[in-house]
Amino acid sequence: MMTTAWRAGRSRAALGGVVAVVALAIALVPSTAGAAPAAGGDRFTSLSPVRVLDTRDGTGGHAERLEPSAPIDLVLGGTSVPADATAVVLNVTAVRPSDLGNIRVFPTPVSGDAVPVVSNLNVREWTDQPNLVTVKLGAGGAVRFAIERATADLAVDLAGYYSPTGATAYTPVSPVRAMDLRDGTGGVDAGRLGLRDHVDLLVRGRNGVPADATAVVLNVTAVAPFGPTNIRVYPRPADGASQEPPEISNLNPVGNGEDQPNLVTVQIGAEGMVRFYNYAYDTFLVADLAGYYSPTGGQLFTAVDPARIGDTRSGLGFASTVRAGVTADLEVTGVGGVPADATAVVLNVTASQPRGTTNIRVFPAAAGGAVPLVSNLNVNLGIDEPNLVIVPVGEDGEVSFYSQSFDTEIIVDVQGYFTP
Repeated sequence: MMTTAWRAGRSRAALGGVVAVVALAIALVPSTAGAAPAAGGDRFTSLSPVRVLDTRDGTGGHAERLEPSAPIDLVLGGTSVPADATAVVLNVTAVRPSDLGNIRVFPTPVSGDAVPVVSNLNVREWTDQPNLVTVKLGAGGAVRFAIERATADLAVDLAGYYSPTGATAYTPVSPVRAMDLRDGTGGVDAGRLGLRDHVDLLVRGRNGVPADATAVVLNVTAVAPFGPTNIRVYPRPADGASQEPPEISNLNPVGNGEDQPNLVTVQIGAEGMVRFYNYAYDTFLVADLAGYYSPTGGQLFTAVDPARIGDTRSGLGFASTVRAGVTADLEVTGVGGVPADATAVVLNVTASQPRGTTNIRVFPAAAGGAVPLVSNLNVNLGIDEPNLVIVPVGEDGEVSFYSQSFDTEIIVDVQGYFTP
């Protein structure tokens, strides 16, 4: 049986290399000299993913488990990202939580120790849980991590940052299946991805992604994994470069046939491709394209202090529990700091108390609109599951939520928004 340390994307032999990479992170930040400041929002600069915090080995200056009484502040502005960065995109993994609980990632406050009533990860005992987080930088360019009830180690990987002088802007697309190893969608070989194996997916020039795109946003799902593993998504290395996978992780499937999704923002690599690497047990992979970043992209990002805008349990924003097969709409403009002219929103969506195994789909609201065939969350009976969603705003400033098979509660926290 594979250990949890493996599942979180870390091997003991590689620790020295991980620390060295983090120490050089500032050198990896691309120059934005000469870029014009963004008006009314920030632009995105993608990075080759790098581990910036790992409490198991002290990466990032913290070598202690996250505890309810001791939040962790991680300084990124002026170190791993430029001093003018306003927000960062992080893959956050809770490793071996001691109990049920939740982890909250938010801007470090100037003073005080108040924790916002939001969540980013919902954890259960001894089960590694990842989630993508887009978070505003706080005091001193820092981000704070807090946990409720449980204790856990944290592994945090940096994928990019927003700043006034960033390299690219965002373009959303109608969600489309870009890869499916079950049937070969995307031009890949059909079949499970095996031990220490990888698959390369061409993303430039397909599904509306242009030749100048530098990064894509993919909802990646591990389907029916045979056992615990970690999945790493990163730019395809050039033929002459090292082919060793980076010491990061994006998904941490537990096995037992449980599907696990996670949103991934990933830089495009050699030949316009993205690489998917499987550390251990065989699994199918599915990747749905949500959007891309390019120098000619048209949408700029504004981070907000995270705020809860929807909760079916209390009636916040929703009329009731999301019923199986019935679309529920949530107003996302005019709340949580999102203006009326927002074209897309970044939401942390949590399915809570699902009545059975189902998938959750999040999409722009439209009168009589069809429900898309792609999904954002895959959940199992009684287990709370989160996922980050970047979704265009639909009619009347609303976003729609749909559960295919069973009723579930839905909790929605806003992290930011895009405008033209």
